[in-house]
Amino acid sequence: RQMCIRDKLKTVLPLKSVLKTIFNIFVEKVAAGKRDPNVRDMEMSHFVYNNIMKQYGFKKLADQKFVMFVMSVRRYLKILKVNLFARMIGLLDGKLNYSNEETKKYLEAFDYVGGQATDSLENKQPILYNKAIEYLKQFAEQLDRREMQDMRNELDSQRKLDARRQYVVDLDDFLMIVLDKFRKILSKGRTFASNAFAAADLDGNGKLNLSEFIMLSRHIMHKLFHLEEATALFDRNADLYVNDEMHMSFDKFTLMCVEHSLFLDEHQDEFLGVKTKEDLRALLQKMKYEWELIKVKQEGRLREIQILEQKETEKWHVIIDHIDSKIKVTTEVEAKPLLIAIKVTELELERILAEQNQLLAQDKFGLFLS
Repeated sequence: RQMCIRDKLKTVLPLKSVLKTIFNIFVEKVAAGKRDPNVRDMEMSHFVYNNIMKQYGFKKLADQKFVMFVMSVRRYLKILKVNLFARMIGLLDGKLNYSNEETKKYLEAFDYVGGQATDSLENKQPILYNKAIEYLKQFAEQLDRREMQDMRNELDSQRKLDARRQYVVDLDDFLMIVLDKFRKILSKGRTFASNAFAAADLDGNGKLNLSEFIMLSRHIMHKLFHLEEATALFDRNADLYVNDEMHMSFDKFTLMCVEHSLFLDEHQDEFLGVKTKEDLRALLQKMKYEWELIKVKQEGRLREIQILEQKETEKWHVIIDHIDSKIKVTTEVEAKPLLIAIKVTELELERILAEQNQLLAQDKFGLFLS
């Protein structure tokens, strides 16, 4: 076994070759991703393997080259650039690895500031400080003023003058700052996004279809809602294909909420008409007390509505039954998504019924004119 390990260690690539390969992978994935969104969304490990497969053609040979490259990456984990890449292909433990969304953010920043090839262990890879600041200003749309200032202060502490008397920072240090902040943004975003997602997931299947997303957008983000724009946003972010229908996963929903400042806590509180935890607690108790009447009212509206197909009507019954099962066991901690779901379903059934009445009125007016 020890001889086998020594033989394998002899097959690892030189550091210069590993660094060059990593750089080429970044450049190729950025370029291919601009041409094809499917490549942009592809996991880095899959992209690397596919590239090697295209290069060598034969699966057995490609597998050998892929294993050799991965072993080489593991060999040089102490090198920052190699370590960052290792996190993208899942070589580290658990949370140390980067998600696909974090990897895409890295490549976005890499492309923006103009990363260049380097094969030196000693030399840093300088980029213009002003270029890094330009990217931070674009990135700052997802930050509050204090967070932006903290990032700028950290970058300022690392800038140095080069031979041309221009301020520069190291590319990898800069990208680490971006990724660290992006990870914190996603973590913070999961709190409010989880409430919005649970409220929109009206049938409780753990993913959102277009109608669920539109319903949530129409009523919570009503001041900004446009049907065409909301549909296009869903189409760009839907990442699951189930039973001949596109859906959006929670991770994708969270990223979209963070990037577009959608369904924030303030939006949810305004929609429910609450300001404090005490308000939320009181509203939950009120809703539990009134739910049986609300349920009867919703089922009555559903019987009145004739413009829905049978399949859609059945989905509405599933939604009402799902809410009915949840409200009996919901705690104060879980209150917000359930309260949002109840109000959204009430408003949506009212809207559909009003739409039906409008169509009937138009038909009667048409008959009168004829």
